[in-house]
Amino acid sequence: MHFSLGYKIYKDIFTDCGPLGGIYTALTHSKTQKNIILSCDMPLISSDVLKYLIKCTGEEQVTIVTDKGKLEPLCAIYNKTCLPIVESCLKSNNLKLKDVLKQLNIKEIEVSNQTFYSPNLISNINTLSEYKRITNSKW
Repeated sequence: MHFSLGYKIYKDIFTDCGPLGGIYTALTHSKTQKNIILSCDMPLISSDVLKYLIKCTGEEQVTIVTDKGKLEPLCAIYNKTCLPIVESCLKSNNLKLKDVLKQLNIKEIEVSNQTFYSPNLISNINTLSEYKRITNSKW
């Protein structure tokens, strides 16, 4: 563990397991029952989305943002009760997040019908050219 910008950074407990390994590590180290999991490659996400997500979460294991029915499992609230299933999937090398979600009690939260919505709100952006295309930026 080390610190960056004043925050603790933890190495994945299960290495080279993609997002599922990161989710497991985050939930394992978290002191709270419910945790927002947000991908670092969604730079256009807004606080309105996160506020809506928090408002809509209940007793389900995962509350997931959807955009016109498309699940975005890396913009979601995960309950620590997911840990046994996530761990089992990691140990059996079943790393597909969609497969793991099928084993959990989930609630989908549609954002395309909300006033704060914009088409690229939860877009994954991994390159400068993708950013320029999505934002029409000349940067």
